[in-house]
Order: sequence, then C-alpha cells, then structure tokens
Amino acid sequence: MESIHGRRDKGFFRNASIKYKIAIITGVTMLIPMVTLAVLMLTFYNRAILERSNRQTEENIRIMSERIATVVDNGAVCANHLTIELSDLYNNRDIKLVTRNSKLLGTLNSARIVYMGIDSIIFTDCEETFISTDPSAVYHTEEIYELIEKTDLQNNNGQPVLLDIDGEGTVTLAKRVINVTSGTPLGYLFINIDRSKLVESAWSEISFYLLYDMTGDSIQGDYSEGILQDADKLEEIYYGSDSLIRYSGESWVIKRTVLEPYGWTVIGITNLNRFNVTGNEFFLILLIAGGIGILLLAITVFATATLVTRPLARLHDGAEKIAEGDMSVRFHFNTRDEIGMLGRIFNYMTQRNTELLIAVD
Repeated sequence: MESIHGRRDKGFFRNASIKYKIAIITGVTMLIPMVTLAVLMLTFYNRAILERSNRQTEENIRIMSERIATVVDNGAVCANHLTIELSDLYNNRDIKLVTRNSKLLGTLNSARIVYMGIDSIIFTDCEETFISTDPSAVYHTEEIYELIEKTDLQNNNGQPVLLDIDGEGTVTLAKRVINVTSGTPLGYLFINIDRSKLVESAWSEISFYLLYDMTGDSIQGDYSEGILQDADKLEEIYYGSDSLIRYSGESWVIKRTVLEPYGWTVIGITNLNRFNVTGNEFFLILLIAGGIGILLLAITVFATATLVTRPLARLHDGAEKIAEGDMSVRFHFNTRDEIGMLGRIFNYMTQRNTELLIAVD
C-alpha cells in the first residue's frame, strides 16, 4: 500500500500543471528558511529571557537575604542591648517594682522603635513578671512558658535562638537573659519579627520568595498563588535544586540560597510566562510578519507562475488547433524570451506547412 501511495504522490506532482509545480517548489524553498529563522529567533529570545530571569531572581534573593540578615541581626543586637538595660534595672535595689516594670516597658518600646524590623518585644523574668509592647501577647503567655520548658533556653549560654510563638505570622528571636553584673539569670527575652516584613519587599506579581527555617518549616505568610498552595509541589521545590519547572501550563524559575549563620533557606520562584511580558507581543509580531510574508509569497508565486504558464497555455491551445488542421493559427508574443521564441517557431512551422500544402495541391 505504501508503494502505491508513493506512486500516486509522485504521479500527482509529475502530472500537476507547471504553475502548481512552480508554486510548490518556490513555496517550500522559501518557507524552510523562514520557519528556520523564526524557530532560531524564538529559541535565542527565550534563552535570553531565561538568563535574564535567573540573574534578576538571584539578585533579588541576594538583596533579600542581606535584608533578612540585617533584620535578624538587629534583633540579636537589640537582645544584647536589652540585656544590659535589664541588668541595670534589676541591679537597682532602690527602684520600686511598679516603677521598674514601667521602666521595663519603656525600655522595650524604645528598643522596638530604634531597631528595624521588630514587631514587638516580650520579657518575662524569673518571677514570671510578664512585660510586652504588644498587649495581645498576654494571650500567648502559656505558649511562651511551654516553649521555655520544651527548648534549651533554660540551659543555653544566652545566645539567641529562633522560635515560632503564635504561628500567626511572627518569627521570634528568644534569649535567656543573664545579669551582666552577677551572672544570675534574670528571665527570658522574646523579640518578635513580622514574617511578612522579611520578604514582602521582594514580592511582585511575577516573583515570590519563600523563607524556611533550619528544620524546613516555612516561616512565610499566607500564599495566594496556585503553585504556592500546592504542598507537594512546595516540598518538591524545597528538597530540589535550582531548576526550571512546569506547573499548570506555566514555566517557573527556581533559585535558592542559604542564609548563614541561621541556616535558613531563601527560595525565589519566578513565573517566566509573566516575567516575559514582551514574549507574547514578540511572538504575535513574528506571527503577523510571517503571515504577511507567506501571503505575499503566495501572491508572488502564483503571479509569477501565471505569468509563465499563461503563454504556455496559449501555445498549448494553438498547438491543438494546428494538430486538428487549422493552419491559420498564429502566435503573437511581444517578449523575446524562450516562450516568444517558441511562438515564432510555431508560426514558422505552420507557415511552412501551409506553403507545402499549397505546393502539393
């Protein structure tokens, strides 16, 4: 069957008119470089967009990592500063309890204003005096005391550790406060940093940045993008590496970095389809230009083919009349090309045949 179809295909082209042969050959010859050029342009353009997206995402991650480190470092510096202030207040034996607690609250509020990125500060001493710049924190007192018991805050050397107290959008820098004069424990300091403030400045409609602690738990706020609501996909992204993935018909560029010394991971996810805002326009322009080119090519090919085949058709019709005995047929071509020469040859042949017939008679 294949050989029969093959013969039919070859027969179709062989038996087609010259006009269609010219159109097919010219069209294919012109379309191949046009399509090749379009594919190469799209390939190199998409590669350039991908490289630009990678560079921008990496730069954003670097800037955001520095910002996060600054905010967290400020929290650590604030904790060290407050340790000195709290030690001074507790070492002052002449101060009354009410006055001391008032001064404690004022000190915490001042530190919250001075140090960037701090949402609230909580201090609870060894006598369970609870002081907070955020009045709503009183609702989390039990959680705070449970965290003190469950973590190593009671036994550490005063270095800050990272906790998540309320699970509602804050990152807590916790520290056991030691009296700098006597070396005795004073209590526990909790510096709360708003999660959204850590990464919100880098978010946009095309790029999203995820922040994970050293245990792999996300310490980022609510997600609204579809890919960010897919827990399985987020797990795959977290345990994966820098890559280009497909999700819901869109391409996503994944970049990551580790924030030292906290061991946090910052992952940038950029929607390449939205990042490439000119890509659709470029493709549309290329499509329109290609369509116009193909249309002009078709018009040109058929016009050229018609220009060539129309005089050939006249020769064909005249030759048939001559074959039927009509020696009065004459061809009048104004051109001096091959077809004009062929017409004059036909005219000469019919004239000679006419003269021979007359001579015979």
